[in-house]
Amino acid sequence: MTTPLNPFPEYDRRGWLERQVFALTRECPVDHGNPPFCPLHGLRPEGEDFRRRWIHGLSDAELEYLARYHSCCLHVRTCPPPPA
Repeated sequence: MTTPLNPFPEYDRRGWLERQVFALTRECPVDHGNPPFCPLHGLRPEGEDFRRRWIHGLSDAELEYLARYHSCCLHVRTCPPPPA
């Protein structure tokens, strides 16, 4: 008897975060530019290999921070303000 394959393989959180952050190093998801207030502003002009190595050197907590920062920024910059 063979062991059935798990339909949901182990979730690779770090790999997912690295891919998300790498995409964010290309451009701002809101205005497709490189706003000076962004924590990735200085990294965006660098080459793809440099950006990959830089991301690979981050801790899990640093990757989480960058992903959450950008999620919050996207929300703040795209949602209308609450009614007064």
